[in-house]
Amino acid sequence: MDLLLYKSVSTLANALLSDKRVISLTEIEKKLVSSPRIQELSHKKDELTEKYEEALSRYGEHSELTIKARKELHEVKLELDLDPLSKEYNEAYVVVRDLYSEIDSILFSSFREKKGCSCHD
Repeated sequence: MDLLLYKSVSTLANALLSDKRVISLTEIEKKLVSSPRIQELSHKKDELTEKYEEALSRYGEHSELTIKARKELHEVKLELDLDPLSKEYNEAYVVVRDLYSEIDSILFSSFREKKGCSCHD
């Protein structure tokens, strides 16, 4: 790999690791994964997701069992989403996602532009 390219990528990586937005997200994520309440709600959400998907595939969208499972899933998902720690994480995540999207656009947008094919000229 070109040494200049390596240094540039290394500089970018270090800048991202020391960016206050990324640091904040990482700290909130650590609190999130160590929260017993979040872990319990997340586990419950996963179980209810499986229950809903099974009811949906077995009984169809309009079955009472499917509707009940969907409602239970919605309630737990809402509880998880409204938890202050989850809200804090999601807000921080959006900021970092937008940062990464901007970097992606700067670095790779020229590769995504559709160039006209001159092979038939």
